[in-house]
Amino acid sequence: EWKKFLGIEKWTKRTILKTTASTYDPLGFLSAIVVRARAVIQKLWLLNLDWDEEIPPENEEQWVTALQNLINIENVKVPRWIGLAPELDAEVHIFCDASESVYCVCAYSRVNSVGGPISNLITAKARVTPIKNESISRLELVACVLGTRLGRAVTDIYETPKEKIHFWTDSRNSLHWINTPPKRVKVYVQNRTGEIQRTTDPIQWHHVPSELNPADIPTRPIDTDELVG
Repeated sequence: EWKKFLGIEKWTKRTILKTTASTYDPLGFLSAIVVRARAVIQKLWLLNLDWDEEIPPENEEQWVTALQNLINIENVKVPRWIGLAPELDAEVHIFCDASESVYCVCAYSRVNSVGGPISNLITAKARVTPIKNESISRLELVACVLGTRLGRAVTDIYETPKEKIHFWTDSRNSLHWINTPPKRVKVYVQNRTGEIQRTTDPIQWHHVPSELNPADIPTRPIDTDELVG
């Protein structure tokens, strides 16, 4: 039905990329779903297929699953009022996580209102990990770098003071590197912790258990129905 709607005769790299790009999600609320489609594109890229060559059956099965989730995103509802008001105390919390296939960050606001704290998702980003194999510890650190960049963008918009910005990761290795002088670590880690330390203070970084880390959700396969639930 989707092929017929788009006028597509067969699934190729070109048609899959076109379909994935048609999902408009500038704030990343659907990152957990969209990143799975991008993971399929990465696998196709490794096969060295021509742009208009039909993809293998096993890859088509993975793509159809990802496509079905993309179609079902109309069921996802996101509240847009996050409770901010000039007279209320507000914080920004950035969560970071990574797996072998995906790394993700998400930003939440926490507003201390009269009726109690109000927490809402502000924005998120999920990216497919590089083709070159990296350890989970390094990917967790890359997620922390992405977290600092997302934090800068969010706090510039909401004009949040530095002491009200908190970063969370479930990687103790990343926390150790962030609290270590760059000259005492290897170049790969040095380059990334250097960026983190230039824009944040170590005291802003905290540990969160994996089961309580919302950035863990896009790092593993998830259906749209689970996201809605």
